[in-house]
Amino acid sequence: MTAIWRMGFLGCVLGLTGLLLAFGTTVATANPAHPSCTGTSIVSQLEADYPEVYANLEREARAIPNGEGLLWRITAPDGKTSYLFGTIHLSELSVPEISPTVLDLVLQSQLVVTEIPDIANETIVAEQSVLQMGNLFLGNGKTLKDFMSPQAYGNLERLMTEMGLPPFALIGFRPFVVTALISIPSCELPGMLESAGGMNNTVDVRIASAAEAAGIPTGGLESFAEQMEAITSIPLAEGISMLETLVLHEDQIEDFAATLVALYDAERMDQMLALERIEMPFAPLADIPAGFEKSMIVDRNRRMAERSLPHLSKGGAFIAVGALHLPGKEGLVALFREYGFEVERVLLQ
Repeated sequence: MTAIWRMGFLGCVLGLTGLLLAFGTTVATANPAHPSCTGTSIVSQLEADYPEVYANLEREARAIPNGEGLLWRITAPDGKTSYLFGTIHLSELSVPEISPTVLDLVLQSQLVVTEIPDIANETIVAEQSVLQMGNLFLGNGKTLKDFMSPQAYGNLERLMTEMGLPPFALIGFRPFVVTALISIPSCELPGMLESAGGMNNTVDVRIASAAEAAGIPTGGLESFAEQMEAITSIPLAEGISMLETLVLHEDQIEDFAATLVALYDAERMDQMLALERIEMPFAPLADIPAGFEKSMIVDRNRRMAERSLPHLSKGGAFIAVGALHLPGKEGLVALFREYGFEVERVLLQ
């Protein structure tokens, strides 16, 4: 299964759990304790048991521009500096610490910019989620059952039940919404459901909260409506295919989450992107859907880059967005260089 879109789900769940809560979904609380994060990094498995496959992975990864590194210094032509940081939309349960280097730069900045504004304000996130809710339904009296195979839909019903969610609560949503929810690691879900906005103190939220506590202004590069538009722009056929692949191979969810966290800690987003390019000895892989890549990655990268320009020109900005928006020929690092800025990696270790 393609690593990009599987990981993309984890990078696009902001506000979606809040949507479900606002819709009135009741989550079972039979076990109020947070389960431990489980799963094994796929890359670690390859390195230990399939050295030739791992070597292929490394070759593909090294060919991806700007694939290593989470923190980048951006220097404008007049010498003013800002910083770009790749986040992960998971909480302290999966990512317990943020680099002191990053937090120091946040507190030294004049403006902190995240993907969406007011990200640390659960009330605003929940309110905006409610306003966008109507865009997330299939409409026309259609449900997921109308589009999914009987086996895949049966698996979906079982997964929903195991999560404490009655299947009917999600049956009318667009497939991406359901896929995003199911892709959340089991250790993350309880905390997200306890949070009014579904944010669960993610890295993004912690950065924005630190800035606000220090009296530093914050802002966003996209509106809630634009993020929802990106989701609704994914072709329905692709969304159904992605959802069916996920529910038919749900045993891999924890491993993919563990892979993301491990590679994030190692600052190796290039390996995450390279996973889809190699032939794997296990876990079914599929090509990244073109519509998903355009809507959720390419178009958003360009938009975020363009809206960052005024902040970068002024200097003193700290821009924090999902790490998968940074690497590649169409990633933010490359785009900022296109716009005439000098971009250099800053080591965190």
